[in-house]
Formats: sequence, structure tokens, C-alpha cells
Amino acid sequence: MTKLRYLAIVGCGVVGVAVGRGPLAESSSTRASVTRDCDAPGAARGATCASDSGRLRRVEASSPHTADTPTDPRSARYDATVAGRILSLSPAELWEREPRDDTFALPREGFFHRRFVELLTQLVPGAAVENVECRRATCVLILSAAVEDASQLDAALGFIPFGDRFVTEASELESDRTRLTVHVSVNREHMDQANVDAWFETWWAERWGLARERYDRDRAAAAEAADGGVP
Repeated sequence: MTKLRYLAIVGCGVVGVAVGRGPLAESSSTRASVTRDCDAPGAARGATCASDSGRLRRVEASSPHTADTPTDPRSARYDATVAGRILSLSPAELWEREPRDDTFALPREGFFHRRFVELLTQLVPGAAVENVECRRATCVLILSAAVEDASQLDAALGFIPFGDRFVTEASELESDRTRLTVHVSVNREHMDQANVDAWFETWWAERWGLARERYDRDRAAAAEAADGGVP
């Protein structure tokens, strides 16, 4: 079963909740108004207009879902969380359509292999990040842990701020390990790894202890429920 979740991350304003559609969800219909100046800011895309020479020419058509929009992974304005909402795509589907951008990918992969796994193993001893591959603003992680820790591995992801929107795919058992595939997207404001690292250190110092306490309480409650309510 696939689980789609959002990380509500509270901190110093660098990492936060994924934004919604808002005014970015423009209509894809072509407007047909006419303007005197084809190069004016208000010139309608796809419209026929008069140039200075008096000849009619066509303004190059564009779609809000193609070039130079938050939904186009080739655009500087690309925002994976906005694209996911407007196009109704999961992080896994976004990852498939994104090209690789080393400016984002290399430092974010380093974060997952170092800081992220450090905290993950504090919650789930023996857990490992087997592989990470990031592209434009979405990453896929292959995590593993002992079979008996499968539920812990999935639950732990809700206590570590590692992205804005993520989906976990069904675990597959291999030998005595369980493997979890995670696709995670970040919004445009959170793609600068230096800013994220600075925020993360503050979060770790101020909130990691509280996160661990809540995680331990949740685990104890789940274990009690599994034992039929006997503490």
C-alpha cells in the first residue's frame, strides 16, 4: 500500500508545509484578445495582434503547465510541491518526470547519507539508507531495517524533517531485512541545502529531544494496544 503524507515542519522559516494551488492554478484555455502592441506586458498569449508595422502577427502560445512555470522541472520557477498539487502527481510520479540537477541533488544526497541517517538510527537502531537518488527537487530513498522493525521504520519518518511531501511504498522482505522505498519532494524555498542545514541544526538543538519523547510515547502506546491494553 502506498501512503502519501505531508510533513508539517515548524522552525525558523526555512522548512515548512507545502503550499497549495492558490493563484498558480491558472486556466489552460487560450485567450483571444487583441492588443496593439505585441510586446506589451498585457499581450495575450496565442492572440493575433498588430505590430508597429501594421502587420498582424501571432504571439507565441504558451500553457501554464509547460515552459517557465512552477510545474515545469526545466524552469527556474519549478516547485515540486506546487506541481504535484496542480498536476495531481505523487512524489514518485514527479521524480520520474524530473531531470537531474546536481546543484540540488548532490548536497541533498549528502544530507540523507549523513545527518538524516544519524537521526533515523537513533529512532530505529540498525536502520540504513541503502541508496539515495535526487533529481530536480524530488528524491527517492531506499531504507532498510530488521524485519521486526518495519512499522518503526515507517513511523520514524514522521518525526524527522526531511522534506515537504513524501510517499512510502509497500515494504518488500529480503532475508531478515525489510526495505522501504520513499519518494520525497521539497518546495522551491527549501532547495538551498546551506539554508536547510542551518535550520536543521537549530531544529535539532531545540526540538529533537521533544520529537524523540513523542516517538517513544507513540511506540509505547502501540505496544500496549497490541498487548490488549496491558501496560
